[in-house]
Amino acid sequence: GGEKEGGGGGEDAETKATAAAPATETDAEAEDDVALGSPAKHHETVEDIAAALGVVSLDAPTEDADVETRAAAEPPLAKFLAECGQSAPRSAPPMAEALAAFSKTFSPDFSLATCRKIGEGTYGEAFKSGETVLKIVPMGGETLVNGEPQMGFAQVRAEAAVARRLAALRPERLAGTANANATNVTSGFIDTKHVAVCRGPYAPELLEQWRAYDALHTSENENPALFPADQLYAVFFFADGGVDLEHAEISTYAEAKSVLLQVTVSLAVAEEACRFEHRDLHWGNVLLKKCGAGEEKDATLNGVRLSFPTKGVDVSVIDFTLSRLDMPPDETDHPDDTQKRDATNASVPVFCDLDADPELFKGPEGHCQSETYRRMAAATNGDWSKHAPETNALWLRYLADCLLEDKRFACTAEQTAELKAFRKRAAGYGSAAEALWDGVFVGEFKTNYGA
Repeated sequence: GGEKEGGGGGEDAETKATAAAPATETDAEAEDDVALGSPAKHHETVEDIAAALGVVSLDAPTEDADVETRAAAEPPLAKFLAECGQSAPRSAPPMAEALAAFSKTFSPDFSLATCRKIGEGTYGEAFKSGETVLKIVPMGGETLVNGEPQMGFAQVRAEAAVARRLAALRPERLAGTANANATNVTSGFIDTKHVAVCRGPYAPELLEQWRAYDALHTSENENPALFPADQLYAVFFFADGGVDLEHAEISTYAEAKSVLLQVTVSLAVAEEACRFEHRDLHWGNVLLKKCGAGEEKDATLNGVRLSFPTKGVDVSVIDFTLSRLDMPPDETDHPDDTQKRDATNASVPVFCDLDADPELFKGPEGHCQSETYRRMAAATNGDWSKHAPETNALWLRYLADCLLEDKRFACTAEQTAELKAFRKRAAGYGSAAEALWDGVFVGEFKTNYGA
């Protein structure tokens, strides 16, 4: 039990996200330390936003030429721009123009005028407008970010690969496609609407909101106005997933168990779909949003349809900075390499080398989150490329501990004992898929198995 570290290993961990066989990476790429997500691509929307960016006036040809030159010299940047649907002549428009193009193409309720800052991390700022949350992170530059080196383009692409794959599991992404009848489906991972690359200057409206937030909360970050005008940024546009578990109110045991069930289902589906492990599922990376008390959710696990009540909370998993999954070789930087390729399906693992941040494993003894990182290291034997789905079960144990020790809700002694028993058993499960069949979830979901 005890106090949980809200930052976990996420944005504050100096880790390396990489695809297998990083032999061709530059030294600068190897030192990158943070990544963010990108959505599954829709061809029509990529074309739309490219068109929207193309109609603005070419008022800064020098800066655009600089971006093109840099992209030619740094393949990860060139590939990331292409994946974002951005190409010459407006490879990386000024921030305000990029945000306006997003609003026009993807989300009419989004507006710079209504943006407000809602949070921050070591490497970036979070703002919200309408039902869209955006995270803006400087990348690839020389200016330190709160005393830390900026994240690099290779890391952005690595987590983008994870986020795209998880977004592809959402039912609305699968509908009307060749994978409409996919055997593994879940909406339990945050919906990423779009990702874009832009350059400075930082949008004045957002700087004003940064100052307002600082006046109220005393920001721990340096003012982003300090970045040079040619700074490049990754901008990620997410659906509003609600409040993180650390700050969310849990009123009943039914709600607490629903949180645990929804996370377990999401992890189990992703395990089966792409051998996914989150590897940093602390309570800051589980979002809760109120919904109808009688509302149900569906998922598909290995072709079996699961239906379960939300009990009034819709849960989304976020932040895949430290995550690991398998990708088809044609979606990685090293399609010809076979060194770490799975022998059965020729897939390539995308993963983060957690050993790059030794401090992650030096937390206090008996502290559940710190112990979880150490138990993960034991489960993987230090080979972070390998699939060790028991790491997901370890985080389920941690989440049960959070609910028991750090949240206050109405429950009986019997219910407390049930949750404690699950916490103990979870440490021995080999995966989230195995944990899903624990006694604590008996009767909590229905299946169409045998129907």
